[in-house]
Amino acid sequence: MHHLRPYLAPLVVAAALLSFPATGAAQGTFMVGLMGTLGGAADADPDTGLTNVGWQALFTMETQIATRFDVRVGQLPLDGGDSGLFDSDLTYVTLAGEYTFPAEFYESGLYLGLGYYDLAGDVLVADDSSLGLNIGATGDFHLTDRFSLLVEFSGHYADLGHAQFFFMGQVGVGFHF
Repeated sequence: MHHLRPYLAPLVVAAALLSFPATGAAQGTFMVGLMGTLGGAADADPDTGLTNVGWQALFTMETQIATRFDVRVGQLPLDGGDSGLFDSDLTYVTLAGEYTFPAEFYESGLYLGLGYYDLAGDVLVADDSSLGLNIGATGDFHLTDRFSLLVEFSGHYADLGHAQFFFMGQVGVGFHF
């Protein structure tokens, strides 16, 4: 995570400024969420599967009708068996544009974005970081006016030494304000 600190604030500020509509005012819908993650490195060691457990925090801002700007920060501990990812942690910050499709009691979405990925581990894994891409599908199931159940599936690509492709599924709670 210490590798992410110098880049986090400038990336978030620049992306937020670029995501505002041309009028200069956002529509005013925000959400924060916290999710549990199940996933792993798909290309590191197929025998271990996508069974690593981590977390992800989410911030979304509606920029136009059915369009959002998303910031995701998360960590996924990895144990890749024979791949060399013993006791490694994948930490990431992603910025994405999301298109949403509202329905009566839920909202689905598709997003595409850029991210900064940091892989740090014990002595067997050299620390590595890279810019990368992410793509995902979301579900936001409204429980009340303020709270919702969040479901997300995502794929990530980052040119890291021991693994490049990561797949994750998340479930959690969102708070709308």
